Amino acid sequence: MDWRSEVEKGITEGRERWREFRHDIHRHPEPKFEERETSRKVAERMRAAGLEVRTGVAGTGVVAIVRGERAGRTVALRADMDALPIQEETGLGYASLRGGVMHACGHDGHTTTLVAVGEVLAGLRSSLAGNVVLLFQPAEEGGFGAVKMIEAGVLDDPRVEAIFAVHSWPPLEAGVIGYRYGAMMASSDYFKIRVVGRGGHASSPHLCIDPVPVACRIVTGLQELVSRETDPTDSVVITVGKLHGGTASNAIPDEVAIEGTIRTLSEKTRARMRERVERLAKGLAEASRCTAEVEIPPGYASLTNHEEMVTLGRSLAEEWLGAAGVKPLEVPSMGGEDFTYFLHKVPGALFRLGVARPGQACPSLHSNRFDFNDEALPNGVRFLCGVALRFLGE
Repeated sequence: MDWRSEVEKGITEGRERWREFRHDIHRHPEPKFEERETSRKVAERMRAAGLEVRTGVAGTGVVAIVRGERAGRTVALRADMDALPIQEETGLGYASLRGGVMHACGHDGHTTTLVAVGEVLAGLRSSLAGNVVLLFQPAEEGGFGAVKMIEAGVLDDPRVEAIFAVHSWPPLEAGVIGYRYGAMMASSDYFKIRVVGRGGHASSPHLCIDPVPVACRIVTGLQELVSRETDPTDSVVITVGKLHGGTASNAIPDEVAIEGTIRTLSEKTRARMRERVERLAKGLAEASRCTAEVEIPPGYASLTNHEEMVTLGRSLAEEWLGAAGVKPLEVPSMGGEDFTYFLHKVPGALFRLGVARPGQACPSLHSNRFDFNDEALPNGVRFLCGVALRFLGE
């Protein structure tokens, strides 16, 4: 069977339908573990395609299975569905109707791409050897949705032997597939430091224990952990995103809160930085008669692709999309991704899907002006259909 021609036929027939579906998802975004309507719409489309569907997985997740009529291996494809707590400022006709929530990371595009893949592959079941498991995952944005999907058994029945995903990427032009061997994305740990002193009148700092300058020293010290205690070839990013203290300009507050993230590419460096952040904060606070309470709950681990799966995806993309449609990613991203937990269980790889319009700068992921580019959909569908079929030996 010439499965490429069948995929192309499916893309031609479904392209406009998928665009409308994506705009609907974008218009009605839902944050982590609240993806009820998104899940309902996904399940409805997958059932209409004749697929086996499970809902309520890990709360709001959906699993759809394309079972081939011949025995064979099993491969999984994953898309994340959740939106972010960001007020959209795109001005689009299909902009978010929900205040303070938007699809600012392309998950509406990922979900639509996987729905499209399900519809296309449903038409190939009679000649398919093996199974394709479509994982529509909730709560990628900090909710460990992948872990909860794994705990719900999505890799077990049928037993998944490989897994792939794509994620939208503004630096690449629409439809270009980006790949990287080895470390692909960083670990991401949230931290909160509560610096406690003793407040009082702004005119009498000598009668107080001012936590504000202590907090400022901690913020500066955190940057020195990167610039002065880390090998320059070992990437580390520490970002302070929130710094808050006090309620009046003429009063010294009792405490100051510092919040941010620690991002690394190796687990060894990750453990060291977590320990150093806590020790630095407590040491600087104690030196100025304050105390520092430090919380660093475990965040996402770093993501490392499996070499053989990157090679499979890269070669497939080069054959189908040509040299201009495939780009190596020279450096890893310091963003986090819970797809890594799937890779801890089975071989696989995360690829990038370009969404930039020719000659235009694309707003970054998590920007209130970001929008997934519908022109990237066809190549996203080609690529995911292709890697699934190539893995199954078609």
